Amino acid sequence: MFAEQSGSLIAPYKLGSDGRLRPYLLLALLGVKPGLEVEILSLVDTGADRSVLPFEIEPVFVGGLNALWGRADLMMNFTISAPEKARELTLQPN
Repeated sequence: MFAEQSGSLIAPYKLGSDGRLRPYLLLALLGVKPGLEVEILSLVDTGADRSVLPFEIEPVFVGGLNALWGRADLMMNFTISAPEKARELTLQPN
């Protein structure tokens, strides 16, 4: 999923359900039962105040198929760049 370069994590854009490349990350959700794990696409969204999940989990509810990574959590821990021409995400730990 990631390549590492000079301490940064680099992830190529992934195809969404509409066939377009976007800055998605895979989010692994672990269930309460052993071995229960679901992976969903999550979109890095620099306009989102905080991350949201498409499930009924506190503190934010949202409809849809994708999770969103927002500024108050992901971007507080990483410096993010997403050069559209390269179609990849770079996450530099803060």
